[in-house]
Amino acid sequence: MSTPAWFTEALATPSHAGAVEVDGVTVRYLTAGPKDAPSLVVVHGGTAHAQWWWPVAARFARDHRVVLPDLSGHGTSDHREEYSFDGWATELVAVIEKAVPGRPTTLVGHSIGGLVCLAVAASRPDLVAGVITCDTLLTDPDAEPPRVAGRHGAGPRPAPTYGSVGEARARFRTLPPQDGYADYVLDHVVPHSLRQDGERWGWRFDRGILAQFDERVATLAWPWLRRLRCPLGYLRSEHGLTPRSVVARLRDELPVPVLLGEVPDAGHHAMLDRPEELHTALAAMMVELGGEGRPAGARAGRSVLVRPRQRPEAEVERPPAQRGDRAR
Repeated sequence: MSTPAWFTEALATPSHAGAVEVDGVTVRYLTAGPKDAPSLVVVHGGTAHAQWWWPVAARFARDHRVVLPDLSGHGTSDHREEYSFDGWATELVAVIEKAVPGRPTTLVGHSIGGLVCLAVAASRPDLVAGVITCDTLLTDPDAEPPRVAGRHGAGPRPAPTYGSVGEARARFRTLPPQDGYADYVLDHVVPHSLRQDGERWGWRFDRGILAQFDERVATLAWPWLRRLRCPLGYLRSEHGLTPRSVVARLRDELPVPVLLGEVPDAGHHAMLDRPEELHTALAAMMVELGGEGRPAGARAGRSVLVRPRQRPEAEVERPPAQRGDRAR
């Protein structure tokens, strides 16, 4: 699969690196776009990092001030002995207050990054104009929590190392696994996911994160959701983690405007297999939210289905699956 022009152009978007210290740990982030534009803070999922989002998020830098943090234990940020959603929420607040101070921002979070966004929106409503969660873990509030793929609670396995970036790329896979990834996306993501130690390469994320969370993560969202005072968008992946029936509960359970959307033919990690469709769906949802998160047409307890136009079948061939060591 050849690299599309939009992807190459997005990678060339000028960006600046920033950092803030939170409880003795340096948390790093990227910024792009006009400083006086509406702000958009985009948060990665577990064991991922800002560069997973960068090709999609950079396209919003034409008319937004875009901020992409690396939460502690991820990407270029420092590691901690212990991790918690409260701790990550504190980090995100610190990034917002330093990078885009003085105005409410729209938060976008993938997977557990969406949980961090919800925690911030619930605890600091003064900072948040709207939240969009992308295939964030969500279980039926009346059901037993589902098992989430992974080796939770068993302690981290020894970290693998590789003789080259190419070897690491060949071993790359996600948690949870999905059917495939776009080659041109992995060409960008994998090198940013690695650190070099002598002549060997290893993944940047802290493997201790995998041992500190279990399937109960999927139950964390509801208390934060019920405390929201801003509009909510939920952007589901068609082949993602959360069933449509559970997502539909958001319309009935929450008193705030709720917008529902779906990225067609995408796995849980939509930025890796369907980045263009993810951008289209996210852009449509942001229009529906209106401005910096204020709803343009949704009412409390209602939904607006945002499903991007599917390209002709010949254009949506799924790339072959990649298998190897876990990176999420």
